[in-house]
Amino acid sequence: MSSGTYFPPAVKAVPIPKKSGGVRILGIPTIVDRIAQMTVRLSFEPLVEPHFLNDSYGYRPNKSALDAIRVTRERCWKHDWILEFDIKGLFDNIDHELLLRAVERHAKCRWHILYIKRWLVAPMEMSNGETVARSKGTPQGGVISPILANLFLHYTFDSWMKRNFPDTPWCRYADDGLVHVKTEQQALKEMNAKTRKFGFRNKTNLSIEEISKLYNPVLRGWYNYYGKYYASARGFLWRHFNKTLIAWIMKKFKKVRSKTRAGEILMRIAKQQPKLFIHWEKGIIGSFV
Repeated sequence: MSSGTYFPPAVKAVPIPKKSGGVRILGIPTIVDRIAQMTVRLSFEPLVEPHFLNDSYGYRPNKSALDAIRVTRERCWKHDWILEFDIKGLFDNIDHELLLRAVERHAKCRWHILYIKRWLVAPMEMSNGETVARSKGTPQGGVISPILANLFLHYTFDSWMKRNFPDTPWCRYADDGLVHVKTEQQALKEMNAKTRKFGFRNKTNLSIEEISKLYNPVLRGWYNYYGKYYASARGFLWRHFNKTLIAWIMKKFKKVRSKTRAGEILMRIAKQQPKLFIHWEKGIIGSFV
């Protein structure tokens, strides 16, 4: 392998059912390719493992999900609120350029970089025999993929949290994690900030149905996890989201120049399609303006 003459074959696409419905596509390498990936993993993992932070628990030596549960349980005695996250489609959407920058920062052997590049772009063979090219992500099912995913999240989340929120405890297990906050106001403030980061008020190319498909799962998660016992506390969050929809309407439809008119349009849509957003479904369709 050190000669650089090994070229990985296509990975086999294997659909497996998800508990929440639908399927997850695993990319299963051949036996020979698994051996090749393990060869690189055994020499590359010791180079990156010392840099990973203690609060990262997934796919790491001598760390387990039970360790993550233990430390989270202890922190919950001091913090009453948490922000939970699940990175949807992490393995399928990792940016190759960013990941390779991280790999090149730590790799000591040129053949580490060479083979990781080849594995990232190895095609996927579908069940019908079709071969599909890949330009992002790392196959969930590969031996090297968990380390690459951890390396990517080390820089995009773990180090970012340490740098920007040094006093805020967090815990991550692969693509699932949580952040501890001390007050309800802090939790709601973070959720409010996330709605601003959505930036959909500027996405005038989308329909409201497409906005619903993208963001309603997040809203539903907040509704179920954070507001079960504090329904009144969610009010300002829903108002902020509705006001963002108002801004989106005014940008998408140039003839709608007043918030009052945009609010009337949104109210009509909410009554006609109440299941677009979780708070509309629960009857929270008023106070748009």
